[in-house]
Amino acid sequence: MVARSSRVLKYQSSLLGAVIIVLASVASLDAKGPRLVLISGPLLTRPILIEDWMDTSRLTAGINERADQEPKALADRPVYELALFCGMKWVTYVDDGRPLTTLTADQANQHARFYPAVGAAPAVVVFQDEPGEFGETARRMGLIRAVDQMALDTFAKYGLRVRVRG
Repeated sequence: MVARSSRVLKYQSSLLGAVIIVLASVASLDAKGPRLVLISGPLLTRPILIEDWMDTSRLTAGINERADQEPKALADRPVYELALFCGMKWVTYVDDGRPLTTLTADQANQHARFYPAVGAAPAVVVFQDEPGEFGETARRMGLIRAVDQMALDTFAKYGLRVRVRG
């Protein structure tokens, strides 16, 4: 009987340890990537809000490789504006049940642009390097990022066109 209760205690301790690790991992997500993504632009009839944390995490994970793209080459491409709501402030905002329908892009603490693929040119995201700036500094700083298939699928899930005619 002692051996059995010892095994149960070890199992319970292991399970508790696993639960703590999972909770710590989830808590660490709070500080990584946006909690909300508000998408707008001329390709949409109305703004789209991505509030599902798994989807915002997929976008974050899928837009992380530096892209070799000149900002000038993006000038005439179709574009979506991305307003990224990052940090504990927005986690708390959502967790408190505050209204998401009243959010505006101006409230976001990070901005980017999603350029769908056109012809042979791949889809890219350009993160804002200074308020209102998406230019040459973004290229030098590595703020122009490739968009992998997981992120493209996530954008498409919300009705974004991930490839347009060239």
